[in-house]
Amino acid sequence: MYSNLKKTHLKKTHKYFLKFFVILIFFIYFNYNIFKIYAVHENQNVFPFFGKIKDNDENIFQKDCSWNYKPVLRYNDLKDRIEIIYNYDYRGKMREKHYTDTNKIHIYKYDDENKIVSIHDFKNHELLKTFEYNDQNQIIISRDHKNKFQTKYKYNKKGQLMAKIKVFSFENYSLKKSIFHYVYNDEGQTINKIYYADIFKRRNKFFSFINGFKKRNFVLCTYKYNNEAQRIKKINHQTSSIHSYKYYDFSQIYEI
Repeated sequence: MYSNLKKTHLKKTHKYFLKFFVILIFFIYFNYNIFKIYAVHENQNVFPFFGKIKDNDENIFQKDCSWNYKPVLRYNDLKDRIEIIYNYDYRGKMREKHYTDTNKIHIYKYDDENKIVSIHDFKNHELLKTFEYNDQNQIIISRDHKNKFQTKYKYNKKGQLMAKIKVFSFENYSLKKSIFHYVYNDEGQTINKIYYADIFKRRNKFFSFINGFKKRNFVLCTYKYNNEAQRIKKINHQTSSIHSYKYYDFSQIYEI
C-alpha cells in the first residue's frame, strides 16, 4: 500500500516537474526573441547575440555572412571620434546609417525580395538614391533622386564587385567623375580600392583626345582585417584618413 502511494506520488512529481521544465523553456525562448526585436527596433544601440545566418537566407547578399561581420560603428582614428553608427533589423539588414558629424540619418528600404531599392534622408523626407539589379540580383546601377549622378557596378565571374563607375550626366555632357577598381585577396576580402580615371567626355573628338591625358592609376584605399576576417581598418591614401570599425561583440576599437 505504502509502496503504491509512493510510486503515485513520484509519478505526479515527475509530471509536474516536466510541465514546469517545458514552461520554463518556452518562457526563456519567448523572452529572448522579444528582446531581440525590441533591442533592434526600440533601442538601436543595443545589439543582442545572434546566431549565424543561414547561407540560403535571401536577406543576405553574400554567403557565410553573420553578425560578426556587421560593424556597429565607424571610428575616425585621427580625429578621435565616431563618424557613422550602423543600425540593423533583427534579420541583419541595414536599416539606418547615422552620420554623427552632420547628424543626418539615412533610411534603407527593401522590396519583397529583401533587395535594397532606395535610401532616404530621414529628417528631410527626401529620396537620395535608387537601385537597379541584374538577373543575378546584383546591383548594376544606382541613381540620385534627380537622375544626374549615377554609379554603375561591374562584377567578375565569382560575383565580386570589380569596378564602380560614377557618372554625372547633363544634357549632352557626360562627366565620368570616378572609376574605381577593387582588388581581392585569396580569402575573397577587398584589400585595395584603386582610383583609375577622371574623364570628361563630350560629343566632341577634340575633348575626347584631351581626356586621354587625364587618366590616373593609384591605390586610393587599403583595407585591413583581423584573424576573424572582420574588416578593422580603412586607410584612405588620398586624404590620409584612417577609419576603424567596431563590431557588436567587440570591446575595443582597433587602432594603429
